[in-house]
Amino acid sequence: MAIELTAAKCPCCGADLMLNENMESGFCQYCGSKILVQAAIAFQKVVVEGTVKTRATDFTIRAGILEAYNGEEIDVIIPSNVFIIGYKAFMDCVCLRSVTIPDSVTEIGVFAFWGCHNLSKVNIPNSVKKIGEKAFMGCRSLTSIVVPDSVTEIGPEAFRECSRLTSISLPGFDADKAYRVIDGCNEITDLTISSTNYMQFYSSNRKKRGPDYVEGPDFLPKLERLTLSDGKSIELFYLPRRSPLFKRKAEERDREQERIRQK
Repeated sequence: MAIELTAAKCPCCGADLMLNENMESGFCQYCGSKILVQAAIAFQKVVVEGTVKTRATDFTIRAGILEAYNGEEIDVIIPSNVFIIGYKAFMDCVCLRSVTIPDSVTEIGVFAFWGCHNLSKVNIPNSVKKIGEKAFMGCRSLTSIVVPDSVTEIGPEAFRECSRLTSISLPGFDADKAYRVIDGCNEITDLTISSTNYMQFYSSNRKKRGPDYVEGPDFLPKLERLTLSDGKSIELFYLPRRSPLFKRKAEERDREQERIRQK
């Protein structure tokens, strides 16, 4: 008996597939990603027909807490009757591309978006006051994120191993807290933190090449600009020695010192 196959599209790489819709899951023959068959079929409809929409049944919501996302969309709009995005609500939704969070949400829970490898866009509204531990850990497609100053509590490793993150704003938190939040985000070039206790960003083993140059720790090897919540930009305050900007400034200073010595 021949198996009837249904047109589908890999939500991760976009390849056209033919799948047995009676199967729960499978693997993309092109990129190797594990995919949910119904999600791949739905993605085909989104791209080709534009027919799949957010449905109330896509969400499990109890007493204002979003407990689980059960849908097949890659771009999700969370309903406005959600106040808390709960524990593991979107965990390992590898096909999720963007999430719109309404201003009714006050808390993003522990592991809420952990392992959403293709999540590249998420807004955090000013209504959010708390972000849980490892909430966005492993969201390796995120390149930029703004955490509003309304957030007064953020769990450790909230953005750990967001390996493509280049810009993050944490205006409500000092250097020590920022380090705990972004550990493993080695591509960051632009960071905003609180002006309170920002001196903590010096390495305990810092070496000075003069009043304007500081060699910092290696956990942010590409950082070139540190901005404080009061708007002050410190381009030369924390520059790891492997940063191209640090090397260029250091070379310029060395040449100037040599010129002075030769006079």
